Amino acid sequence: FHDRTRQRTTTGNGAVRNYTLEELKRFDAGSWFHPSFAGERIPTLKEVLTAARGTCWVNIELKSDLWLRDAGQFVERVMEDVRECGMTSQVLLSSFTHDLLAVASTLDPSIPRGVIYNLYRDFGRSPSKLAERVGASVFVCARRELRKSMIRDARQHGLALYAYTLNSVQDAKKLAEGGIDGIISDNADDIVRSI
Repeated sequence: FHDRTRQRTTTGNGAVRNYTLEELKRFDAGSWFHPSFAGERIPTLKEVLTAARGTCWVNIELKSDLWLRDAGQFVERVMEDVRECGMTSQVLLSSFTHDLLAVASTLDPSIPRGVIYNLYRDFGRSPSKLAERVGASVFVCARRELRKSMIRDARQHGLALYAYTLNSVQDAKKLAEGGIDGIISDNADDIVRSI
């Protein structure tokens, strides 16, 4: 689930952490997008990985907040699902909370990791320094925050470079031509067809 709360993308309200899986599965998670998706349910990570296996890469953004008591157990459970679904070579673990990626690195360094740049926390730090701290091979940045110096540094240090959120075909083409390795989008079908 992307958001901390349910109201933007489901028929319910409140923090996701306050509900059991059984309760979450009762909410409609499709009508907000289009009426033809009414009745869709929130998938578990295993359900997403099973559906994606062999068809595409999955970017799993690890999120943290004040209520996360055991980062190691959280990351281990995510990685356990990835391994059980046979997706270790088809996922990217990414996070704004770089400490979670450090935990992932110690648990299974073979699963690719991507540091997500936070302008307020990471300003002035190069992609290579941020990635080196946690053994990441990917630098992820908002398209509006991406600078030529970041692209240069990532290239000089062999980092893959991903940009988000690119929803226009024109923006995606421009950045792809500029050397971006990956595009994170809400409009992937149109972008994949056009590039």
